[in-house]
Amino acid sequence: MWEIPNLIILPLLLQLHISVATSQPICSVSGETFANNSTYEANLNTLIASLSSGGIGGRRFLNTSVGHSPDTVNAVVVCRGNISLPACLKCVAAAAPATAQRCPNWKEAIFWNKTCMFKYSHRPIFGLLNIQPLSHFPTKRILLQSTSDPTSEDGNGTTNDPGSNLPPEGKASNKTAIIVAVSVSVCVFFGVLVAVLLRRRKAKKKAEENFEKPDEVSTDDCQQYDLAKIRAATDDFSDVNKLGEGGFGAVYKGRFSNGQEIAVKRLAMGSTQGNTEFKNEVLLMARLQHRNLVRLLGFCDKGTERILVYEFLENSSLDKCLFDRKKCSQLDWDKRFKIIQGIARGTVYLHEDSRLKIIHRDLKPSNILLDRDMNPKVADFGMARLFRQDKTQENTSRIVGTFGYMSPEYIRGEISIKTDVYSFGVLVLEIMSGRKHYATHNGQTEDLLTYIWEKWEQGTPEDSIDPILGNGLQEMMLRCIHIGLLGVQEDPRMRPTMAEVVIMLSSSTVTLPVPSRPAFLSTYSASYVSCTMTSDSVEYASRNDVTLAALSAR
Repeated sequence: MWEIPNLIILPLLLQLHISVATSQPICSVSGETFANNSTYEANLNTLIASLSSGGIGGRRFLNTSVGHSPDTVNAVVVCRGNISLPACLKCVAAAAPATAQRCPNWKEAIFWNKTCMFKYSHRPIFGLLNIQPLSHFPTKRILLQSTSDPTSEDGNGTTNDPGSNLPPEGKASNKTAIIVAVSVSVCVFFGVLVAVLLRRRKAKKKAEENFEKPDEVSTDDCQQYDLAKIRAATDDFSDVNKLGEGGFGAVYKGRFSNGQEIAVKRLAMGSTQGNTEFKNEVLLMARLQHRNLVRLLGFCDKGTERILVYEFLENSSLDKCLFDRKKCSQLDWDKRFKIIQGIARGTVYLHEDSRLKIIHRDLKPSNILLDRDMNPKVADFGMARLFRQDKTQENTSRIVGTFGYMSPEYIRGEISIKTDVYSFGVLVLEIMSGRKHYATHNGQTEDLLTYIWEKWEQGTPEDSIDPILGNGLQEMMLRCIHIGLLGVQEDPRMRPTMAEVVIMLSSSTVTLPVPSRPAFLSTYSASYVSCTMTSDSVEYASRNDVTLAALSAR
């Protein structure tokens, strides 16, 4: 262990050149979180509000804290020495709230770019530093540049120098000692940060390597079927038995010799993405058991064939009923409400109740299957992402899902359980209105969220309800519209969790928050979307319900 004594720190001008740079915040090395509406959250909000309104004053360095132990929020702000004060203030004012927003409920986070650095933590930032040995990590060079008199440039001529009453020689000596000590402490801090980043990168690489091992798919988890048996069950994948086709292959109806009906998902041959999806779905579905999740019976991995065998559900997928004007009459209010509740319960199981914490990432009507009694079952877990139980948010460079059901922050690369909440919100609004999330009339695209929000603002949300449902139980119908709008809020913190959604659906006495303007997908520029999607992969521009899928192992 290294130990550096606590220091009274001079305002410094720091210029940091780090070989590992980022413009995204890094959330919590310690892994500790705080509860919503806690004292720590209140102290953090006070700090963020202060920094957002120019709370660093005329300085480029600030070491401060808000609140009392054990809920103290410590913070440090540093701007580069060659950056003007207005630019420094602007950077900090933007960085502080963005860091807190992108690291919800984490007790510490750090952000830095070419202009400024901001860190907050429940632990002392400058004080006793316990440094683990770094011998297992490659050396990274860190250059720190400082000046001893930042105040003169800003014109106020004041200083917090603790040696201001010393003779000139004493002042210089004291300043030099403090600057050296602070420099060492900051270097050590960033050294540890780089080490943590390298460790995470190494762990991720190892996970990817393990994920790709063929022996990860094991008959210990589910049954492995013989290819000949599946061919016989589907009449050699006859087109007569084809139920549908998606981005990764076709789905067939089959029947084993004992009379058991099955749904067979045959992944397209030669698709590396399909191989990844196949392993992902087997590994997840073999471990998940819930009445509102489709049940995986087994798989076949033979040569170039990748096949998943599911229970057969008589009423196909939700989209086949909901958006077919002849079949939609089967979906009366009771059935639709049961479907909404079932999807919510199944998603809560994924987020909170299973032994794994899973973000589905592709909730949409075609991935909701209906059994004989119209009970919903969430399907298609090829794109699902595993989370550690103590994690609430992660960043991803690979965006998968279906355009129109993806939340705005997910398009930017931020994934959390609120990613699924947004998709659920769109689903609920589609179920209640009987409309797709988009529709084309006379060459013009109509966005469902825009349509329903306009009705809400006009005070006539009932006009957005599918006329087939009639006027009965309209209060609960409006409540579902309300819950759908809460799910598609632009700020993920304003969306309820799926557990909260289940409570909202179960009791009409629970007061719902007032929704604000939802995140309209149309506000995102086409140029931004083109960075993550190709024209033939976007459902918004396709009639074939094609799913965007750029998969990566985790």
